[in-house]
This record gives sequence, structure tokens and C-alpha cells, in this order.
Amino acid sequence: MTAIAGLFRRLPISGGAIIALMTALSPVAAKAQSSQDRIDAIERQIQALQGELQSLKRELGDTKQKLRDSQSETRKAQAQARQATQAATQAQNQSQASAAAAVTAAAAVAHAAPAAAASPPGPHVVHP
Repeated sequence: MTAIAGLFRRLPISGGAIIALMTALSPVAAKAQSSQDRIDAIERQIQALQGELQSLKRELGDTKQKLRDSQSETRKAQAQARQATQAATQAQNQSQASAAAAVTAAAAVAHAAPAAAASPPGPHVVHP
């Protein structure tokens, strides 16, 4: 401190000028500290945002995986529904074919029965 005071004594500057100079430089020093504090705050905010970004990336990855799983399950369910529809259609066609065959058989039996009942058998003749 004495070296600085000695330096100022040798300069042709009045004491008031020295005080004014020191007063003018003190906001620069305060501003430098204030700037460092702001830089530190910005760095902390960046770190927090990076952490949040990583969290969101993980969440997005999980959501994408769930979507892929859901789409796969949907495709399987659609394939099963198609197979069930085809099986039901096939069963319905077979049922209709069986019903048609039964109706045809019943009609044939019904048609043959009146013809047999209309002509009674004649007398049975035995030849010697």
C-alpha cells in the first residue's frame, strides 16, 4: 500500500483527483464481481437445463418404446381379428351349406313318402 501511496505522491495529481479516480474504478471492480456472479448463475442455469434435457430425452425414449410396443400389439390384435373373421365366415358358409343339404334331404324324403303311400302294394300272387 505504501508503494501505491508513494506512486501517487510522485504524480502531479491532487488528492481529490486520486479519490475521484479510485471512486471511478470501484464500480469497475464491483462490475467485474457482478459479471462473474452473473456468469456463475448462467452456468448453473445451463447445467440445470442440460439435466432437464437429459431427463426429457430419457422420457421421450421411453415413450417411443411404449409406442412401438403398442403398435406391435395392435398389429397382432388386427391379425387375430382378421383370422377370427375368416374363421367365422368359413363356419357360417359351412353352416349354410349343411342347412341347404338338410333342406334338400328333407325335401327328398318328403317327396318320396307321399309317392310310396299313394300306391299300396297289390295282392301278392304266388305261382305254383
